[in-house]
Amino acid sequence: MNLANACITLIIALFPVYFWAYALRLLGENSPDVRLKFWTGVFSGLVSVGAVFVFFKYFSQTTIISFMIFFAIFLGFFYGIIALLTNFGSLYSAKFLRRVSWLHLLGIFGIFLFLIVFLKVITGDFLLGGILATIFIPAFFEEISKHFSVLGLLGKSFSFSLRDLTLFTFCVVLGFVFIENILYFSAHGTSVGLSVFRSIFVFSVHLLSSLICTLVWWKSLGEKFGSIRYFLWFVLGILGATLVHTLYNYSISNGNNILFLPYAAAAYGLFVYLIKK
Repeated sequence: MNLANACITLIIALFPVYFWAYALRLLGENSPDVRLKFWTGVFSGLVSVGAVFVFFKYFSQTTIISFMIFFAIFLGFFYGIIALLTNFGSLYSAKFLRRVSWLHLLGIFGIFLFLIVFLKVITGDFLLGGILATIFIPAFFEEISKHFSVLGLLGKSFSFSLRDLTLFTFCVVLGFVFIENILYFSAHGTSVGLSVFRSIFVFSVHLLSSLICTLVWWKSLGEKFGSIRYFLWFVLGILGATLVHTLYNYSISNGNNILFLPYAAAAYGLFVYLIKK
């Protein structure tokens, strides 16, 4: 990518940021921590998308194991930051974060164990695992890293509305997609047309999957804290978001763009519905 194209794609990547930042201001989301939410999304996107690019460029069993180790280290680091930002003096918040972090670790370990051991035994090679992982794991890692960012709000206070949670998620997704586009353009190069396309529709994909998770997580808060149903809703939220994202990955891997418009319509329709709740 030459310097001129790099400048143009950067401007295109920044345009949705300024557009939606203005829209958020009109919605009344102009608190001092909006920028912090955005940069939290940038941080989680930088880590997750960067790791996907590094570890899945040459897919192998060794890189998956390395990926799992890296993810475990990242979890510890990220929850450490959340602990500092959310005043861990609250036993309620501390218990919440501790249980959810263990749930994430066990879920990630189970997925990688399935891919590394079970599929290798059943198929006699790692081909099927490779096909599934290159579509599913990037989606899972990207979705779960976005929702780590939202845990800061959940751990800090339980006195917030669905609208608050939706707008918080929106800010994180905006930062996440911004850095993902920058990384994608840097790694693969792109035309101006593709830059515009990604800036518009990729944001819709991430927003839809994140809002689905947000809606399900809100449902979980109506259950008894620490109960099986409470954590089951959290798991379903992550899986629902991941499956929506996986379907998108599968579609574009086959050169099919038919899902972009339905995803965009669903994302913005769900967003409007949730902020009015």
